[in-house]
Amino acid sequence: MGNSLRSIIMWLPFNTIFDTHTIIELLLKTGIYEYLRKGDPLNVYHSRISFDISYYFANEGLVERMEYKSFSKNINNNFNGCTCWRKL
Repeated sequence: MGNSLRSIIMWLPFNTIFDTHTIIELLLKTGIYEYLRKGDPLNVYHSRISFDISYYFANEGLVERMEYKSFSKNINNNFNGCTCWRKL
């Protein structure tokens, strides 16, 4: 897991609810392409980021998984469901 994802999570304000689509957008806007350089399909990036948030940051107590999902735009400008997290 890279420091870029940690930097984005730490930058989010306390109690912010976010989803993986938000994280991908922030990675792109900040010019951090660590997760997006590997040539994998988008769903693989999405899964990798979601796993890292769950495995590293939830286990560290930095975020908690919400019981509901968002319905937000992905990088292809399509709406779909996405797990939500809350920054602790």
